[in-house]
Amino acid sequence: MSGARRIAARLWTWADALLPGPRDAEDVQRTRVAVAQAALGIPFTLAMAALYLAGGSPVSALALAPLAPGLAAVPALLRRGAKVAVVGNVFVALTFAATLVVTLRTGGLSSPAVGWNILLPVAVYAVAGQRSALTWAALVAAQLVGLYAAERAGLPSRQDLGEPARAMLALVGQAGVLLSTVALLALLEGARRAAARAEQEAEGVHERQRILDDMHDGVGGQLLGLLVQARAGALQGTDLIAGLESCLDDLRIIVDSLEPDAASLESALGGLRARLAERCAALGVELSFAVDADVAATFDAAEGVQVLRALQEMVTNALRHARTPRVEVRLGAAVDAMGTDGAPRVALTVRDHGVGLPADTATRGRGRGMKSLTARARKLGGVLRVEPAAPGLRVTIERPQPPPRLRDGAAARTAVE
Repeated sequence: MSGARRIAARLWTWADALLPGPRDAEDVQRTRVAVAQAALGIPFTLAMAALYLAGGSPVSALALAPLAPGLAAVPALLRRGAKVAVVGNVFVALTFAATLVVTLRTGGLSSPAVGWNILLPVAVYAVAGQRSALTWAALVAAQLVGLYAAERAGLPSRQDLGEPARAMLALVGQAGVLLSTVALLALLEGARRAAARAEQEAEGVHERQRILDDMHDGVGGQLLGLLVQARAGALQGTDLIAGLESCLDDLRIIVDSLEPDAASLESALGGLRARLAERCAALGVELSFAVDADVAATFDAAEGVQVLRALQEMVTNALRHARTPRVEVRLGAAVDAMGTDGAPRVALTVRDHGVGLPADTATRGRGRGMKSLTARARKLGGVLRVEPAAPGLRVTIERPQPPPRLRDGAAARTAVE
């Protein structure tokens, strides 16, 4: 790692330590740029104050010098919870006022300090956003127009600097603006990349936690149940086989949920359908499977796991208890497509043609299986419905339909572009 990169890495680490609590990637980026601007601004303002004092303008030096301790206070303000956008606007306002004083004391529109105004909208944009940048651009333009009008009206401008000092400060000021612009662009790019990496790492942590939760709630729970039954001597061979098959299905569901494709639920449902079809065929049960691809695309990865597990459990319950010759699976628009609130709804439904359930079971929703399905429906933001189908039983998870998701990465890139 080069020396510049090491310095930047240390600066970002220090800036991150100033964040008072969890922040999103944009807050991290703006805080880093604000700290970096303060670090660069302190030596620049001190150097320019010294040059203006040596050039014969003590008033200009007095206007510039207080900016340095003000910039040094930026980290402390951020640590105490001050909003970075507010801090940025305040210090741009102070810089604007100091620059105006220097300009009025050193030649007006021909002052070497006029060019510094170019940096103000760019600097505030990096920490406070577009609206603040446009506001300061308008103020800078108003200042330039005012200076031009004063010059055209013949109003005298104070000139504290001699010609050699003015030429030297003009050269130094222009070089400073150029170097500061390059440094600011480099800071923005570095902060953007660092924020993107931080966001990716946070997403990775979240995804790992989701996988662990899936393993614990799915495979772990089923294996624990099999272990308890085995220790009690109540585990039959058929129950062991069914439990192990369910564990394998859960593992496949977790693997399917890791697909980066936004339409992975549709393909995962295809894989689950193939496994369920084999199980149904072995029992002499006909399986009907209908999936609306557009509806499947509205579920994210975490929701997709809930859909797959709910479907697996619903079909398994039908095969174990219904004594049915046929099982029908459907994922699509709800039969009553509009809910009571007028919003469109989608439904995951499994219907069997078997013996059904006693009426009180359907209404009370008792039993471990029904409780599990109710919990899954809640995680999906929906409700569980258990209804007699004459013959058989219809089990449905219904929820409001969110806006459709983009189906693949290419589509996502096209939409952004």
